[in-house]
Amino acid sequence: MGTDEFIKEFKGAKISRVACLGAGPVGTCTMATMASRMPDVQFTVFDDNTNVVCGCQSGPLPFFEPGLEELLDKVRGKNLSFTSSLDQAVANSQVIFVSINTPLKTTGTGKGKAPDLSGWENMARRVSKASNGAHKILVECSPLPISTGETMRKVLAACGHPGTFEVLCLPSFHRGGNAVEDLSNAETKMLLGSQDTPAGQVARDTITGLLGPWISGDRIVHSNVWSAEISKLAQNAFIAQRISSVNAVSMLCEKTGADLEEVMRVIGTDSRLGP
Repeated sequence: MGTDEFIKEFKGAKISRVACLGAGPVGTCTMATMASRMPDVQFTVFDDNTNVVCGCQSGPLPFFEPGLEELLDKVRGKNLSFTSSLDQAVANSQVIFVSINTPLKTTGTGKGKAPDLSGWENMARRVSKASNGAHKILVECSPLPISTGETMRKVLAACGHPGTFEVLCLPSFHRGGNAVEDLSNAETKMLLGSQDTPAGQVARDTITGLLGPWISGDRIVHSNVWSAEISKLAQNAFIAQRISSVNAVSMLCEKTGADLEEVMRVIGTDSRLGP
């Protein structure tokens, strides 16, 4: 089973079974939103932490996101479920979203600074084993460092299992504490990164079709996986720079008697900087 079989299986396919690995705020909010828009698709969310699974399945939630509890009430027991069995989640899915944490290294080179990708590597091994040779599309959807997709592809290839995988990147741009509203916004745009290969293009088209009831195709920006990963980090950096600049201007206004709102309004009239 290889690339040709992957293309044959997914080209024009209608996805009906989706899994998400990681029941944190990003994974749970994203899957709950998708489940509410796609009643004909069965969503299964996996987490190793049984307390998290129980909280998401029957409450209370292990984290707070405004509107999430109400959204879950509409889809739990219908087309959204939670499980602590990775084998079950992977075996019963065609598409797998991966939403796990990426802590900093605690030992070795880059300790306290560099991201620790061992969790992603281990998850790739577990997915490869649980897939038992079946073709799967994996979609990174949590905040992640550059090269995560490449790392997962290498691990999947090194595992030697006969299943063929395509790894895509769908970075999360919603705001913490405002995730449900952001994801439910009709103006929401998405960035989908994929490989520029025949199998990668089929996987891209498959995920674009899956997202259709939620995000129309014209609101999805396509790029390669590296660009998608860098775009998320670059946006975070630009936002941080903008906040830092506003804080600096605010301090200057306080010392001179200038009105910060007036200054920012003037700056906002420049198309290179505003609104």
